[in-house]
Amino acid sequence: MYVPVGTAPAQTDPTQRILEAAELCSPGLVVSGWASLFARGADRLDGRDHRTGRLDAVDVIDPCRLGRSSGGSVTYHREGLGGRDVGTGPGVPLTVAERAALDAARWARDLTSAVIIVDSAAHAGLIDLQYLESRAASARGVRAIIQARQAISFADAATRSPWESIVRVIHVLEAGLPPPVVNIPVFDVSGRLVGIVDLLDPAAGLVTEIDGQQHRGRAQHRSDNDREEELEALGLVVVRADGRILPLLLGASRQGRAMTPLWRWSTRRGRARTRSAVKERSDRRKSPPVTAGERDRPHARARPSRPGSSEVSSGRAP
Repeated sequence: MYVPVGTAPAQTDPTQRILEAAELCSPGLVVSGWASLFARGADRLDGRDHRTGRLDAVDVIDPCRLGRSSGGSVTYHREGLGGRDVGTGPGVPLTVAERAALDAARWARDLTSAVIIVDSAAHAGLIDLQYLESRAASARGVRAIIQARQAISFADAATRSPWESIVRVIHVLEAGLPPPVVNIPVFDVSGRLVGIVDLLDPAAGLVTEIDGQQHRGRAQHRSDNDREEELEALGLVVVRADGRILPLLLGASRQGRAMTPLWRWSTRRGRARTRSAVKERSDRRKSPPVTAGERDRPHARARPSRPGSSEVSSGRAP
């Protein structure tokens, strides 16, 4: 066994956990889900719930129905694998990134966790969201595929942290606000870059900033306050994400819409902020995620699958 020097203890280190799971794999069994994506370079997917800190089991696909029993550190899924679903990793049999992302989104404990997974895989450059969307749309009779489709419709490759994913879901599903633009530059009327904000609702002039641990130092806190004052001077309303994020979002959205005549900002250098620009940007956004009521309808944005690609099996071994 291998324990990386200077990292977390073996029982929590994601690399060690993946290797230990691979040791338990008989021929034909393949590691998938978050573990496959982490091994391929999605470092944010370390097998730990970003809200609770709880460790997730390593997911292994058992296409031959060998009857392995899932334990605390490994979960076995009796599902089929297509010929192009399996790749290679650092000495570990892994599903390809698209299959791993689709599996992880289906197996996630809730929609927010699924969005974190797809966001992280897309940000790491491991998946193409349009192709993944078409693959999910063509999958039929697959467990929890509705959740995967919803997560893909929410996904944004510009998302830089799990907490940005979490707050985006709260923004739309709990606050009932439009999907925010992620990590977008804001310029003043002279074309000067004021900053790149975490989340922006252009229609309401609402900025949501995620304050992680790096924002707790005195110097960084002072810098954040200075930037917040600059953004507010442009007519934007700034909210800092914490445990009271939902009521803050609702109140700030109403305040931002009331301040529309005072806007002096743009997301493009040298472009004046107008209502028509707001509508143009809003029209280009993705449509709302697929809901449970659309379970039996054709997916609204289905695209042809990549020629020669295989789809997620309904659970029958090939």
